[in-house]
Amino acid sequence: MSRAGLDKEPHDVASMFDTVAEKYDVTNTVLSMGQDRRWRKATVRLIDPKPGELILDLAAGTGTSSMPFVEAGATVVPCDFSMGMLEVGKKMRPQLPFAAGDGMKLPFADNSFDAV
Repeated sequence: MSRAGLDKEPHDVASMFDTVAEKYDVTNTVLSMGQDRRWRKATVRLIDPKPGELILDLAAGTGTSSMPFVEAGATVVPCDFSMGMLEVGKKMRPQLPFAAGDGMKLPFADNSFDAV
């Protein structure tokens, strides 16, 4: 498997994530020694989502990072440029409105979200 680097094209990076999508969440937790869960809690605490707010979860992968916002009552749009991650996420969390998008060229109008 190739590694991500600053010289990689976005489609190459997306392809890399496509290949690991099925096991990404478990691998992320193992490799971070559980820190990923703390990071998500800290992010939600800092954003302090309110019911009814619209939040863009950029580089959302499978949507694991979106769920705490949903649980707080916000509407979340998980967005990622890896179709493999989006496909796995949609299977796991069919209630979420996953969107394909590159963070450098988002498919949303400016000022569409309360938080990103």
